[in-house]
Amino acid sequence: MTFVYNSNNDVESYAEFEDVLDTDQRVFDTNEGLSESVIYPFLIKSTERIINKIIMSDWYSKNSLTSFDSTLIVSKQDYFTDLCVYYALAEFILPHIADFGNQDTAEYQKMQYYNSKFNMLFNDLLSSSDWYDGDNDGNPDPSISTFYNRRRVR
Repeated sequence: MTFVYNSNNDVESYAEFEDVLDTDQRVFDTNEGLSESVIYPFLIKSTERIINKIIMSDWYSKNSLTSFDSTLIVSKQDYFTDLCVYYALAEFILPHIADFGNQDTAEYQKMQYYNSKFNMLFNDLLSSSDWYDGDNDGNPDPSISTFYNRRRVR
C-alpha cells in the first residue's frame, strides 16, 4: 500500500496492482486476461479522477486551496490506496468484464458494492481533513477542515 511515483517524483497512482489483487483476487481467478498491464492504466485514471473529485468538492473550495498536490498527503495514505482500488474496480475493472445484459451477475453487484465503499470513504476523508499538509511543513494542516466550531448560544 504505497503510492506509485513517476520519474518527476509526482504521484502517478495511489495504488499498485498488488493492492487490487489483495482486495478482490477472485476477479483475476475467473478472468485470465486481467494482468498488471491492463489494470495499471485503470489505477492511474482512478487517481486522476479522485484528484478531480477532491478539487470539485466543497472541502477544496472552503479551504481556498490554489492547487492540490498528492505529495502533500502526509497521513492516511492507505485510505487513498483503498479509494483508488475501489474506484478502479467499480468504474473500470468490473465494467471491463461485466455482462451488462444481466444485472444479477456478481460483477454488476460488486460494481455497486465498491462504488458504495468508495463514496463512504471519500466522504469520511473529506470530513476528517487530517491528512493534507496545505502549508508543506510535514504535518497535517489543522486549519484545513470541513467542520466548524459549533457553540450553543442561549
